[in-house]
Amino acid sequence: MLGMRFAKLEMALITAYWVGMFDFEFSDKDGNRVVPTPSSLIMSRNRHSAKKPDQNMYLRYKLREA
Repeated sequence: MLGMRFAKLEMALITAYWVGMFDFEFSDKDGNRVVPTPSSLIMSRNRHSAKKPDQNMYLRYKLREA
């Protein structure tokens, strides 16, 4: 039980460290930056699940400048 808790804590710390080291942005398959449309960000009060984006998006990342 203790080992499982430690492993979960370790995974959370590694994930937080990785997210903190990089800047992220959406792009298309050719690497061009994509800005999500405002209509895709507005959630309906009656929608209780996630919606797929209207177009395929990829995640680009680069090392943050110190």
